[in-house]
Amino acid sequence: MAEEYPVVVHFSRDPSLANIEHMKPQPESPDKFSESGQNFDVFYVICIALSIITYVLDLVLTCVLLYYYSLYSYGLYFALTLTFILVPALFVTTVSLRWYIIDHDDPSVGKTRLVHWVVRIVFLLLQLSPLLRYIDTLIYGIQSKILGSSFLYRRMLDEDTNSALLRLYHCFLHAAPQAVIQLMIILIHVTHPEKVPLNIDVIVIQSWTVVAALMSIAWSLTSYHRSVRYARDDKDKIKWGATLVAFCWHLMSACEYILTLVFCSGGSD
Repeated sequence: MAEEYPVVVHFSRDPSLANIEHMKPQPESPDKFSESGQNFDVFYVICIALSIITYVLDLVLTCVLLYYYSLYSYGLYFALTLTFILVPALFVTTVSLRWYIIDHDDPSVGKTRLVHWVVRIVFLLLQLSPLLRYIDTLIYGIQSKILGSSFLYRRMLDEDTNSALLRLYHCFLHAAPQAVIQLMIILIHVTHPEKVPLNIDVIVIQSWTVVAALMSIAWSLTSYHRSVRYARDDKDKIKWGATLVAFCWHLMSACEYILTLVFCSGGSD
């Protein structure tokens, strides 16, 4: 009986170089380890740090806005804002937990230690699952750089892609609706101050919340496209210049869509 070997698919931008072949399993060489680890550099760390900052800033400002709504007894605005915090958080947490369970059943990933599960449960209960995946991305990246391990580098790419996708869910379910709601409240206050009297402190926090939401949306889209290209061996990596251009493009697009929704809805009154 002939020995069977795994099928390997080679991707390439040049169609003549793409092929499918049977190959004998070979141990990974130290040169391949070090080559993979070279993609985790200072720029990669900066991008993950920006993801963490925009995510935390968006959540913190929204929670501060909730406090001011409760302080000045804006019950309807408090309820709307809280709804678009809890519902997206529960959805993202459920998806993240499902992915953890799938990874746990995958023999190629390996078994997760009990202490890691405890940390995961804590972050999931706090509704901060994207933050934990960002932290895991940094940990795997640093370990892959130090140890020269392609396995850890692949784990880093998987966590980065998962966190970027979770962040997309969070932005389109949380940040985008929050930006629309807060801008509409401000617009109604400006056009009909007798109907919606707002304290100046609330308006300031609302404005910063909208800015943070727009920045979060733009960076989440940029980070997702960047992560997907890093995960593909047949794609060029996005450099800092292209990342900056993509961020500005997504920021302007987000502003356009949000303002269009707000003014079209507000103009009907």
